[in-house]
Amino acid sequence: MVLRKDLHLEQSHAVFITTTILRHFPIFNHKNIAEAFLYQFRETLQFFNVEAIGYVLMPSHLHAILHFPKVIQMPKFMQSLKSLSSRKIYRMLNREMIEKFTVNGRFRLWNPRYDDVYIYSTLQFRIKLEYIHNNPVKKDWSHLPVSGPTQVLQIGFLVKGG
Repeated sequence: MVLRKDLHLEQSHAVFITTTILRHFPIFNHKNIAEAFLYQFRETLQFFNVEAIGYVLMPSHLHAILHFPKVIQMPKFMQSLKSLSSRKIYRMLNREMIEKFTVNGRFRLWNPRYDDVYIYSTLQFRIKLEYIHNNPVKKDWSHLPVSGPTQVLQIGFLVKGG
């Protein structure tokens, strides 16, 4: 399957993104850390004028369908989100937790990369949105409360960035 067809970087586009915490550590099981990340997520969306069409924050990763006014913004958006959220979360951790995320003497919260799939069809959009809906169920986390501003597991839709 071709994922990057004729992509024009200066045009708007929807992208399905997954980014994961180092070693898949379930740090977002901590309610205050999940809330801090989501606050930073919303601020980064607003700063870049990016729209979150749908997202789910799982214990160790984020899945999101984001609409970028210019898809060329995506790497800078992801760099900013991961960097700013890392700094914010670092200040919330105790020494023992910081040691779990120390690599070669440096704090690293996120895996260095992220996965992206450009959305080219209504069918592909539906598949990815259903994945966001069903991921907590598949992992048997469906018993966790969702959608409230203070819940550990977060599912959100239509969050306008700007």
